Amino acid sequence: MNFNPESVIGIPHIYDVYRKGNVALINALGNGIADDKGIYYFVPKMIQYYLGEDGV
Repeated sequence: MNFNPESVIGIPHIYDVYRKGNVALINALGNGIADDKGIYYFVPKMIQYYLGEDGV
C-alpha cells in the first residue's frame, strides 16, 4: 500500500491500479498543493517564475 495502512480514508492500492493504467484519477496525488492556504503567499512569486508575468 502507498499510504498509512491505519488510515480509514482513501482506497487501498488505488495508486497501484493507477500506475498500471487501469483507472484515471481526477484529483490525482499532490493536486491540492496549490490550494493550500499556506501557499497563497508564494503564488505571485510562482507566477513570476513559471510564467514570467506579474502575479500581483
